[in-house]
Amino acid sequence: MIQAAVLPVLALMQSSAQEPAPAPVVWQGFDYSYIEASYVLADVDGLGEDVDGFAVGASLDVAQSVFGYIGLQATSADTGGGDVDLDVLELGLGMHAPLGDRLDLVASAAGLLADAEALGLSDDETGYRLRGGARYHLTPRLELGGGFGVVDLEDPETVFDAALLVGLTGPLHLRAGLERGEDVTAFTLGLRLYPGF
Repeated sequence: MIQAAVLPVLALMQSSAQEPAPAPVVWQGFDYSYIEASYVLADVDGLGEDVDGFAVGASLDVAQSVFGYIGLQATSADTGGGDVDLDVLELGLGMHAPLGDRLDLVASAAGLLADAEALGLSDDETGYRLRGGARYHLTPRLELGGGFGVVDLEDPETVFDAALLVGLTGPLHLRAGLERGEDVTAFTLGLRLYPGF
């Protein structure tokens, strides 16, 4: 009786031991070649009205650990006395350095060209953005990023940003972002596509 009960248990243990171990997670690193488009909703201190619009951008690996990027953000607000429009073009270069398979440190510098229109008047400003941050893989399809920097169009201000990317299907990702400056808090929601070149 005891032998009859023990043999099936031993056979089960042996078959379990022979089962292959789960395949380890393969981390693919970070891709710096992509295109993206987002809806932008911003709160500007002292304006009294929400500002919204869109942003488009692209990034490209141009050399080992070096990438270039370009972005355009167009926003507007109805203040009651007329629309206030602000377009900002950004062109820059960045560098990234891996700290393991799941973490990259990133630093970038960009030139800014802003065009503001209100009440039929237009004003152009040039400036720059300096940023340091990191990208971290929570899972192979879930990424968290963030950083600190300085943006100077009229006066320099410190800016904090954070973003969450969720893989949807293949190279397509959902991106949600937050950027907080001294006078502006902006939320973005959009899509990022990694073409794979």
